[in-house]
Amino acid sequence: MIALLLLCLIPAAHAEPKEKGKVDHLALAALLLKDGHLDRAAGVLAELGPRPKLEGAKLARFHTLSGVVAYRRRDHAAAVAQLGRALRAGARGETLHLLLARSHFALGQLRPAIEALGRAGAGARRWPGAFLLEAQCHWRLGDRVRAWGALQRGSRLHPKNDELARQRVLLLVDMGLYRRAAEEGERFLARPGVTPGDFVAFAEALRRGRQVWRAILLLEQGGLRFPKGRGVLLQLARAYLDAGKPLAAGRLLHRAALADPRLLVEAAELYRRAGQLLQALHLNAQVPDQKPKVRQRLGLLIELERFEEAAALEPRLARLGLLDDQKIIYALAYAHYRAGDHGHAEAWLKRIREPGLFDRAAELRRAMAACAAQGWTCQ
Repeated sequence: MIALLLLCLIPAAHAEPKEKGKVDHLALAALLLKDGHLDRAAGVLAELGPRPKLEGAKLARFHTLSGVVAYRRRDHAAAVAQLGRALRAGARGETLHLLLARSHFALGQLRPAIEALGRAGAGARRWPGAFLLEAQCHWRLGDRVRAWGALQRGSRLHPKNDELARQRVLLLVDMGLYRRAAEEGERFLARPGVTPGDFVAFAEALRRGRQVWRAILLLEQGGLRFPKGRGVLLQLARAYLDAGKPLAAGRLLHRAALADPRLLVEAAELYRRAGQLLQALHLNAQVPDQKPKVRQRLGLLIELERFEEAAALEPRLARLGLLDDQKIIYALAYAHYRAGDHGHAEAWLKRIREPGLFDRAAELRRAMAACAAQGWTCQ
C-alpha cells in the first residue's frame, strides 16, 4: 500500500516552459524521488530554500514532494509539517491525508491520525491499510468498539485481505471473546496463505489472555501443519510451561535444540524443573557455550548430591571467570562442605560479600562448627 500511496502523491514531472538552461527543480526532484534517490531529491529541493518563492500549485507541489521525501526517510515530524503546508497551499487528494495519518501514527499522535483519515474521505476506502490504521489508532486508545467497527467495514469492502482478517481475530481475543475468536481464527487459518507466524501470533494473544490450553491446542494444530516451523515449536514449549508442564516444555525445546544447540541450556533447565535431573545433566554435557554450561552443571551436580564432582569444577569455574559470582562462590563452598572438605569450604565462605548470602554462609559455618565440636566428619 505504501508504494502505491507514494506514487499517487508524487506529482507528475511534466515538462514546463522555462528559460533555456534553467533547472526545473520540482520536475527533477519528482523524477529522482520516483527512482528512489531520496538524498538527491532532497538536495534538489533544498536548492529552492526553506521558504521558496513559489505560489499556488507550485508551492503545494514543493511541500508535497518535501513531505514524501521526509516520509521515505522516516522523518515523520518533518513529513507532518511539510504535508500540512501542502494542504494549506491547496494540495488535494485522499492519498495526501493517508500519508499524513501514517506519519501522525508513527509519532504516536493517534487522534490527529484519526482526524487525517476522516479528512481523506470516501476515496480512502479503496485502501485496506486505511481501515487497519484506523483500527490500530482506536485500539491503542482503548476504544475496542470503534476498532472493531473499522475492521468490520474494511473486511466488507476487502474480504480477501489477510491482514484485516488477522487483526479481527487478535482484537476478538483482546476483547475476551474467545469462542468467536476461535471460530474466526479457524476460518482464517484455513486460508492458503497462512504462515507459521499466524499460529504463533494467535496463540500468543490467547496466552496473554490466560487461555493457555486454547493456545496449546492451536499450536499443536500448527505443529502438524508446519512440522518444521521452529517458531511454533518454541511457542508451544512456552505455553506448556505456562500450563505448569515443564517436562512437556523441555521435550519440545530438546527437539528444537537439535537444530539450534543454543537452546540446550534452557531445555536442560526445564528437565531439571521437572525432576529429570539425569536427563538434564545429559543435555548439559552437549551445551557448546562453556560459561552457562559449567554454571548449570555445578547446580545439577549439587542437586544430584554428587558433591565431589561439583567441587572438582573449581578450576574450570576459575578459568571461565565465574568465581566473581557470589552465588557460584556459595555453591562451591557448599559442595566442598558436603564433600567433607571444610577447609576449602571456609576459604570460599570468607569471600561472600553479598548481604543476601550472609545468613546462608553463617548457617553453613555453624554446621561445620558443630561437626568440629563433636569430632564428626559432616557431609
